[in-house]
Formats: sequence, structure tokens, C-alpha cells
Amino acid sequence: MSLEVVDVHKLFLHEETVARNLEKLKDSFMRCKILSNPIFVDKHTNVVLDGTHRVRCFQELGFKYILASMVNYRDDRIKLKNWYRVLGGDPTLIRSLALDFGFRKVSNTKINLEKNPGGDLIVAVNGELFIYDGSDDIYEKYCYLREYEKTLYDEGIHIDYVHEDEALAAYKDGKNIIITPKLSKDDVVFYATRGKVFPPKTTRHIFPLRPLFLDVPLTYFMDRGKHKSDIDRIIARYLLGRIYVKTRGRMTIDRYYEEEFLALFL
Repeated sequence: MSLEVVDVHKLFLHEETVARNLEKLKDSFMRCKILSNPIFVDKHTNVVLDGTHRVRCFQELGFKYILASMVNYRDDRIKLKNWYRVLGGDPTLIRSLALDFGFRKVSNTKINLEKNPGGDLIVAVNGELFIYDGSDDIYEKYCYLREYEKTLYDEGIHIDYVHEDEALAAYKDGKNIIITPKLSKDDVVFYATRGKVFPPKTTRHIFPLRPLFLDVPLTYFMDRGKHKSDIDRIIARYLLGRIYVKTRGRMTIDRYYEEEFLALFL
């Protein structure tokens, strides 16, 4: 991993932004005037792995650069996981909408929910399983999920986005869930570099080390005629003035961090 200044207009996003979250983050940037945490970018493809909303904010606010943790996405220590959905509301309605959207009921004995080896899109409601097999294309499956989720939301169904284990535990406790198809790193890169973005809360990346609380002033990222290498040196000097602490991860600070280690700049 290396911390580098990168051009926000040369990055590829792989997920959509959520309008209300984007506006909230914009307001935060304008109030605080700092970038607390760097984004994560694959150094070989310029695909953004973590930080979609920060990139879009910087683009829309007129910044040219952003600070990124540049990583080798192919490194096995970088884990790609899913977000599952826990559904709150009338299970009869959830079931009916699944059937309306072409989900097919299948036997519970034919699918291992904990492994989902086929990469299926599955609605699990009231102990029944419904699978969508209208397309084998992973991108089309997620586009279909987007439409199903929108309809659920419009009909008053509450949707929580949770880790796989949390969703499966909720299902065992009688909750209704959506199991999302498993993506590969190749899928993420392939579609991102072709301008195709997945719905929000599609991927969850876990890194061996995550830098936090760098609190770099936003003025460093403006296009004021400085060369990128000059900005790199300015930010490097700024960070050298901070106290660096490496600590164990898998802990809650401002949110829960799944990383093995955290690098805190104090």
C-alpha cells in the first residue's frame, strides 16, 4: 500500500452513489474542510474499491485531486465480500413481489444458503426460497435486484444492509432476507472500466491495513497550477507531522472496521 495523490477524473467507479448520502457528505466537506480518510484504488486499473461517494463529491465540488491508498487488488489479503439484505415488513407482500419479479420457488434442500456456490440471487421469506435465474450475467442480476429493491421500498418494506453472517443469523431467527450473488474481483474491474456501475451496497472490501483520520486540508486538492508531485510532497510533510499508531482492527471507532490492522494518524 502507498498513499498517493490521484486525479479524481481518471478513476473508475464500480458502484452507484446514493443521492441523500452524497449531499450529506458534501455538506460535511464544506463544513469541516478536511479529508479524513483516503479512498482505496487498484494501482493497476484505477478502479475505486472503497470511497465512491468521496470521489463523486470531489468531482462535483471541483477538486482535481484526492488522496488514495493505492493497492494491488490481486493481493489475496484484500478480501471481496457481499452485502446481504434483511427485510422488515409483510412477508406475504415480499413473497408476492418476488413471484411478480419472476423469482422461482425452489426446494430448501437444493441450496446451501451459507455458501451459495452458484452465485444466485435468492429471496428467503417465511422459510421458503425463491431464486432468480432470468440471466447468468452477474451485472444483469444486480440490475434486477435494484428494481426489486426499489419496488419493495415503494411498498413500505424496510431494507437493512448487513454482512453475510449477520443476515443468515437473522434468517435463522425468522427474519426475511435477500442473498446477493457473489462477485469476483474480475467482475468488479471488468464492469467498472467499461462504465457500468453496480447498485449501492454491492461489494464490501476488507484490506490488510486501513489508514484513518489523516485529516488532510481540502485546499491541498485544488487545481492551483501545482504539479501532482509537488502536492505529494506537501501532503507527505503534513502527514510526517502527525503521530502514527498501528493498532489491531476489528473494532468500532466511528463505525465497525473489519480490517486486521488500522493505521491511525493522531
